[in-house]
This record gives sequence, structure tokens and C-alpha cells, in this order.
Amino acid sequence: MIRKILSTAFREYKATALTKGFIFATFVLPLLMWAVLGVMFALGLFDAKPSPIVGTIGVIDRTDGDVILERLEARFDPETLAREYEEDVQAALESVRSSAPEGMMSEAQARSAAEAAIGPVPEVTIEALPDDTDPESRKTELASGDLIAVLSIDESTIEDTPGAYTLLKSQGVKARVSSKIIDAVDQSVVEERFERANLDLARVNELRRPPRTVDVTVSKTGETTEAGNVIEFVIPVVSVVISIIAIFTGAGYLLTSLVEEKSSRVMEVLLSAISPMQLMTGKLLGQGLVGLTTFLVYSALGIFAAIEFGVFQFISPLALALLVAYFLIGYFMYAALFAAVGSAVSDMREAQALQGPLFGVMFLFIYAGMFAAINDPNNLVSRVLSLFPFATPFIMPMRVANPAVEIAAWEIWASLAIGVVTVAALVWASAKIFRVGVLMYGKPPSLVGLFKWIRYA
Repeated sequence: MIRKILSTAFREYKATALTKGFIFATFVLPLLMWAVLGVMFALGLFDAKPSPIVGTIGVIDRTDGDVILERLEARFDPETLAREYEEDVQAALESVRSSAPEGMMSEAQARSAAEAAIGPVPEVTIEALPDDTDPESRKTELASGDLIAVLSIDESTIEDTPGAYTLLKSQGVKARVSSKIIDAVDQSVVEERFERANLDLARVNELRRPPRTVDVTVSKTGETTEAGNVIEFVIPVVSVVISIIAIFTGAGYLLTSLVEEKSSRVMEVLLSAISPMQLMTGKLLGQGLVGLTTFLVYSALGIFAAIEFGVFQFISPLALALLVAYFLIGYFMYAALFAAVGSAVSDMREAQALQGPLFGVMFLFIYAGMFAAINDPNNLVSRVLSLFPFATPFIMPMRVANPAVEIAAWEIWASLAIGVVTVAALVWASAKIFRVGVLMYGKPPSLVGLFKWIRYA
């Protein structure tokens, strides 16, 4: 008996896992994706550092005393730019340190991220143009690149609210560079307005700066610093995506295999040498190995990515072990349902019609639980759906994978127990349906009919 079950399982695994399509989708495609990403990183295509602002800005200043020209010259002075650049980097560093989980980045990595966010130091020369210069007359220099921009401003820009000025820029000037120039002019105008009103702009800006939040989670064991919003979102979502792909890959192949063998009458040949229960068990195990292969490959890639991005320390060994346990529960749960559907129909269209209403309701609970768990892993909806059998394999991995959330031990044990009991009940019911339906042809039964088969078998 055991030998027949294992032989069937091996045949199922070999027939699915050794196909070119499965090998490409499970092994080659992920490796190609990582290879392409590696090449793109090596070529610097993901380099977040923007292009520097380099060139000459011509300024036509018709204000009293050329105050905007003076402010722009002071603003783009190399020493001033270097000092402001370092101040901006330090402010960005503080933001990176407060938002990134502790230990995720080294000091060098944090500074690199801050410098990438700020961009390089501008290398800009301010050229004063005569007051009677027509900005249109400088288009040739803009076209040739001798000037990157021409600014025309007068007294009304400062006196009127909001005021206006003209900025002509070269076609090669990117939107980010244009924004930097506009920001510099805007700040210069605002500073002049504050000075004329005898107000301290620096003090106003200082008072308007919001406080920095020290975000801390208080658990039953004490205080633990938040892992960071990105980590709290990415790790749980990746965990559930891997589970969904692996579970429905194995269960989907099982359904396809049953329908194909039944429609081609191969099932009759198989049942002449093996009992229905042995055949179903072998198929469950064989396609389970297919799903497990998919699960392990994508989990390995996920772990590799976590190591590369410095977040692996936020994934606990318990979370990994529970992820495997919930995958096994989820696979056998849905594989039993797919086996029941596959044994009751004669082609894939009938299978889709029969499983549509059933899985529509199930996925409603699954997605509701997933969105609830993303927003708050310990809210009432998440906790209730964690114990709902058909949602457990997806909701609980999201909750246990969140490094900032503590899940009560009794919830984990209860979800595992409920999952195991549900698997046992579904496999038993599926075996009853399989025994009756595997050799029946014609019009497929309704959901009510399937329950009658369970009672009659």
C-alpha cells in the first residue's frame, strides 16, 4: 500500500516538476529576474543620485539695488552651497535614522542614502545681464547651452502678492534642475519681503519645523522600538504572496491532473492497479512536493533579498518555521477541495463552474483578513479570521512575520490545531467524493450533490 502511494506521488511529482514550463517558471524565471536586477544595479541604473546642476544663469534684475541678484549670488556661492549641502545631508541622515529600523543600515549606507536624496552640490555661476536686456534675445545662448537659464525679475515681483517673474531655460535642463532654480528665486524673493517687513525669516522657519517622532511599541515584555513602516509592510506581504503562489501552484496542478486523466480515461487504467484512496493520497503528496518545491525556491529568493537589503535580522526562526507549517496546512486544505472538484467533473470548464461560488466566498474572507492584517495585525477582524480555517494559512503568516507585532501563543496554537482538524475533515470528505465521482461522467453535480456523495460513500 505504502509503495503504491509513494510510486503515485513520485509519478505525479516527476510529471509536473520535470516539465519545461515548471522548471522555467520556478527556477529559470526567478534567476533571470535576479540576474537582470544584478546587471541593472551594476550599471548604476538604480542609482538614485540625480544629475548635478551645472551651468550659468543669466539674471536681469530690475529691482531696487539689484537685491535678488545679490541674494542669488550669495545663495550659489560655492562655500555657501557646500555648507548648506552638509546641513541638508545631516537633516536627511536624521530622517533616515528615524525611519529605518535599528541595525538595518551602517553609517556609510545611511549617509549614502541621504546624499542620494539630496543630490550633488550645484555648480552654478550667476551672470548679471543689463537691465534693458530682452530675455528673448538670449535664446541663442540657451539653445547652445552657454546659459542654462535666463531670469527676468522686477520690483513688482517683490511688492505684489504673489508676484511674477519670467524664467527661460535651456531644453536640456531637467525638471528637477528647473525646480531647484525656481526654489532659489522664490526663497530669495520671500527673504527680501521678510526683510522689508522687519521680520526674521530664519526664526519663522525654525518655529514651523515639526518635531521628530520617536515611535515606540510597548509590548507585554517591555518597550521595543518600531521596526519601521516599510519592514512592517514588506515582510508580511512577501510572506503571504509566497504562500499563495506555492499553495495554489500545487493545488492547481492537482486539479488539472485529475481532470485530464479523467477526461482521457487514463483514470480507469490507474484504478485497475490501485485503490481510489491510494491514488488520491499519492496525488496529494506528489503535487504537495511540487508546491513545496515552489515554496522553498521562492522562500530562498526572499531570504536572499532580505539579506541583501539588510533586513534578515527582522525575520525570526519561529516565523520561518510557522510559515512552513501554515503552507502545509494551506496546501492540504485547498488540495483536498481541488481534488473533490476535480474528481466530480469531466473537463476544466465544469471545474471552474463548480469551484467558482465556493472559492468566491473563501477569497472574500482571505482578502478581508489580509487587508485587515496589513492595517493592524492585532485588530478584531485579523484575530477572528486568523482562526477561520480557510483564511488561517494566509492571515497568520502575515501576523507572525510582522517584526513589530507580538502574537499571543494561544492564538498560534489554536490556529494550527484548527488547521490540522480542518485538513483531516476535508481530506476525509474529499476521499468520499473522490471514490464516487472519479469514474462518473456526464453532468457534474451541484454543491448539494457533492454533500450527498459524502453521505452515500
